This record gives sequence, structure tokens and C-alpha cells, in this order.
Amino acid sequence: MSSKKSHKESRQAARGQTGAVTHREEILRAADLLEECLLLLDEAGNVLHANAAAARCLGLSLEELLKANMARLADSAPPEEALHLVRGLLAAGEEFSGESVHTKPDGETVHLTLSLTRMNPPGSPGVAFALVARDVTDSRRAEEQILHDAFHDALTGLPNRALFMDRTGQSLARSRRSEEARFALLLMDLDRFKVVNDSLGHQAGDRILQGIAQRLKACLRPADTVSRLGGDEFALLIEDVREGRDALLFAERLHKALLEPFALEGQEVFTAASIGVALGTPAYENAEELLRDADTALNRAKAQGKSRSVLFDPTMHQSAVALFQMETDLRRAVESGQFHVYYQPIVSLKTGRTAGFEALVRWQHPRRGLVWPAEFIGLAEETGLIIPIGLFVLKEAIKQLRSWQSRHPRTPPLLMSVNLSGIQFLRPELTTQLDLTLREYGVEGATVKLELTESVIMEHAEYARDMMAQMKAQNVKLCVDDFGTGYSSMSYLRRYPIDTVKIDKSFISKMDTDPESLEIVRTVVTMAHNLGKEVIAEGVETREQLAKIKALKVEYAQGFFFSKAVDRESAESLVTWRWFW
Repeated sequence: MSSKKSHKESRQAARGQTGAVTHREEILRAADLLEECLLLLDEAGNVLHANAAAARCLGLSLEELLKANMARLADSAPPEEALHLVRGLLAAGEEFSGESVHTKPDGETVHLTLSLTRMNPPGSPGVAFALVARDVTDSRRAEEQILHDAFHDALTGLPNRALFMDRTGQSLARSRRSEEARFALLLMDLDRFKVVNDSLGHQAGDRILQGIAQRLKACLRPADTVSRLGGDEFALLIEDVREGRDALLFAERLHKALLEPFALEGQEVFTAASIGVALGTPAYENAEELLRDADTALNRAKAQGKSRSVLFDPTMHQSAVALFQMETDLRRAVESGQFHVYYQPIVSLKTGRTAGFEALVRWQHPRRGLVWPAEFIGLAEETGLIIPIGLFVLKEAIKQLRSWQSRHPRTPPLLMSVNLSGIQFLRPELTTQLDLTLREYGVEGATVKLELTESVIMEHAEYARDMMAQMKAQNVKLCVDDFGTGYSSMSYLRRYPIDTVKIDKSFISKMDTDPESLEIVRTVVTMAHNLGKEVIAEGVETREQLAKIKALKVEYAQGFFFSKAVDRESAESLVTWRWFW
């Protein structure tokens, strides 16, 4: 009886063991269906089981994995990564979760999240730990790309402003710790790059910027940095530069790197740049201050004629502060009506009478007194304030012309010349403003003369032709101002509806002493007359100059010989004045 019972129990135990084995195999087969990597480890870290995902993820076969120890797998990763830590954690019997970068035998790296869990108490046979890993390579690379994009320029791949300013701040910190850690910041702006974009298109411009980025990188050492701050502006951080002349020599290398033309769409495209240089010293509080000074030097380089390098010095900052104050004052002047129009007579050399006036703006500054245009017109153009200033002068001059024409009627009627800034001329609404002003004051367009410089006409040839045609439709007269100082091409006088040529005073003033200037004036007058244009001689100051231009049959003259520009009350008496010589 007892023998039968024992035999029965043995069979039941065997069936139980078989069932347990079968159950374990089912679990392991199910593990192979998981996307996560699963490693079952013993107390010593030997791999007792690995699923198919683990083999794929780690780049090993199942056979290789089952012969592996976690120490070997950890050694395949960089020592600072999490897999290296697992060996110590296995011995300590702790749970662990974290991340690791694992290197496969073929050199490919994978990013893993890890979770190590103890399955049985220490000293138990068989499985001691379960290690679950998930391949997060794609998401981590996406995060790395997002981080990279946040600090790099999308077009050129160079560090962007944020990264550049961070590195500049680090360089400043090093300079405070050591006198030897000096450096230079170079700010570069491409000259006339807008012309490339306008003529060849923005895609071509982008290719030029990419090419320039590569050339700048080729000039650098490993410790240096080049960044695209935006548009056509680049910044460079050059380490181990102790003196200004060394920084300027490096800037010269950059200029030379840009000399070679770019081959683009079957043509050569030449580039040049202006560069401002500032030396990094412990005196700077932050990177923004250093960049500000480099920008100040850059503006000075541009003002000196483009394609130049200028080293910052403190006097430039003082000038920049003064310029900023003037801009503030200029904006206030526009708002509070501090501008006034002065009038300089234009005299008919045939009759000796005032044929008209040129309207000239003056700024009555509350502290500085009368400010001449040479001091603020450039800044007004740069800031766009020339638009309201120019419109004020146009309206005021036409209003005054109407007043004088009403009180002093004559044939031919009094004329008024008004200068147009290039910025003002490029505004499409100018012709509408002109038409409204003429209608408002009841002035005939034929008694208004608008003065333009050669450079404005030639740099915007097609636009200028269209705009001038609209002006001529309003019967206004058109005058080329400062003739001879720009392109000096008489051919465009034939192509554009120009009525009058005004010879620049720089030629008139030298007629007495410089035969070449006299010959230039003679040539201009002859050619203008041959094309049916009237001529005004500007800047006449002596009787001798007057005699020479009269001999050349110049129609009109203006200058200090007759009168300086005066306010409207003083100009009133000149309306009917007659000069004798």
C-alpha cells in the first residue's frame, strides 16, 4: 500500500516539474516577443537568459550573450556611462534605473534606458536580477538635434548668437582668472550684400553665405569660434590674441579669404566685408558690452569706405554715445517741430533777378542752437526720420511758394527747388504726397523743381525712371544735384526726363585756380545745353567765378556771392531783388 502511494507521489512530482519547465519556457518565449531588451542575470552578473530584442540591441548573437557577463557588456560602453555602474550595483544588491550609451561590436552606438531589479534574495540559486533595457536612440538623437538647432544657424551650421555669446562669456571669465587668457572679438558685415540678393535672388545669396561660412572656418584654429549672428553678419572669437595689431592681422586674413570670387549660376560673384575688432579684457562686465564695442568699430569701418578693419578705442564709444543722444534729440525735434526752412536765392544770370529759391532745412536745437544739415541728415536717413523731415520741408516750401507767388505775381512765376533724399525718393507714396500738397496750396507743378543726386538715380535706374515719369505727369521740373561728384555719365541725361543740371560747388570753387575744374565745368555746360538742359552753378562766391560762368552762358547761379540761406522773413525782401555786377 505504501509502495503504491510513494510511486504515485513520484509521478505527480515529475508531472509538476515538467509543468513548471513548460511554464518557464512559455514565459521565455513570450519574452522574445517584447520590444524591450530582457536579460536575466545570476548573482555574479552572468547572463542566464536574453531575449531576441537584447541580442539585436546589443549587437550580439544569443549564444554570445549567454556566455557574457555584465562586466564585459559594461566595458563596451564609455566608463562614465551607466552600464559601467551596473557592476558595482550588482554586488551591492541594489535596484537601479538610469541611461547608458552602449557601443556595439560594429561601432554603432545605441542609447538605452535601464532598469535593474532583484528577483530573488541574495544567495538563492539561479536568477538573481532582471535587467530591462529600452532602445531610445531615435528619441535621444531627436532631442540632440533639437538642442543642436537651438544653438546653431540652420543655413550655415555655424554657432548662432546664443552659443557665441555663451562662449564669449566663458572667454571673459578666463581672462579674469589669468592675464594670459586674452582674446579678440571680430564682428563682420558683408558689404553691399543686398545687391546680391536683389540681383541674383535669395537662394543665390544663401549659397554665398554658406560659402563664406566655410572660408571663415578654414581660417580658424580649433580653439576659435565663428558664428553667424543673422543676415549677412558674422562674428569670430579668436583666442590667444594679446594686442590689437595681431587682431588686425587676423582680420586681414579674413579679407583675403573673401577675395576669391564665388562661381554662381555661370558668373563670378565678388564679396567683401567690413570688420570691427574689440579686444577681450577683464574690464568688460559681460559679452554684450564687448559685442557693442566691436559693433561700434564696425560702423566706423563702414563709414571709412567699406572693406576695412577698425580696432575699437574708447573715443569711439564716446562718439557713439553722442550719436545716440543726437538720435534721441532728433526724434524729439520731429515730434515738437524744431525744424525750420531756410531759403537761398537762385539768380537768373540773364536778368539779375531772383528766379527762385532752394529750400534748405535747419534744426533749431533747444541747447545747441542752429544745427546745419551736414550734422544730422545722415543720421536722419539712417533712422528713417528723413521721411517726416522731408515731407515737412516739401509742404512748407510749397506753402511759402504759394504765399510769395500771390504777393509778387510775375512772368515767369517764382520757382521753388526742394531736395529729395534718396530714402524719400524710394518711397512709392511720394508722388501721392506731392500731388496732395500741390492741390492743397494751389501751386502749379511747373513752378516746383525737385532735386535728386546722380547716385540715387543710377543705383535705382528702373525705379527712378518710373518715379520720374509719375512726377513729370504732375508737371514738376527735375534737377540733378551735385553733378560731377557721382557717376558723371552724361548719357543718362538723355534717358531720363531731367530739366536742369546743377554743377557741384567743388568744381565752381576751383575754377579760378584749377584749369581742369574749369574745363570740367565748360564740358558739362556744353553737353547739357546740347541736350536741351538748363544749368545752375552752385557755390558761386566771387566776382571772378561769376564772370566765368556767365561767359559759358550758364542760366542760373546761387551761392554766397548773392546770399546765404536765410529765414523766410529775410528771404521776402530777396523775392523782388535785382543784382548788379
